Amino acid sequence: MYTPTGMFSLVCSFWFFQNTNHLIDFNRVKPVINVFISFLLPLLIYLFVKTKSLAGARAKH
Repeated sequence: MYTPTGMFSLVCSFWFFQNTNHLIDFNRVKPVINVFISFLLPLLIYLFVKTKSLAGARAKH
């Protein structure tokens, strides 16, 4: 499944970007996306799981 996905990404990059200079402009937005994925998303998942486990523990008592 990796090869078809990689080929699809390559073809989409030809469609979406006129040249490699447009990819450089995308690098200005990417750090914002990486901060969300790297820090906030795991934190939100942790809080979601923690509140579910606390609610389950209270229901048992």
